[in-house]
Amino acid sequence: MICKQFFCMSVSPNSSLVQHTIELNYANSRRSNAIKWIIVNITIVLFFVFDLSRKCPGHTQALHYAELCAVAALSANS
Repeated sequence: MICKQFFCMSVSPNSSLVQHTIELNYANSRRSNAIKWIIVNITIVLFFVFDLSRKCPGHTQALHYAELCAVAALSANS
């Protein structure tokens, strides 16, 4: 930094622009990562819901209850 009396300035006059660009790129990266995980979660939930909707009405196993709990957990996570 170059300081003259009471006025200090950065060596790079565009440092705030560079910082803003870095923050925007990071936000875009986070947004695309979040969209990927939303798609993965929706796909898994739809698979479990389809599987649960096709079970026999008189046939209840512990696995179906485990799937129901997994759907509830994934829905709460999304």
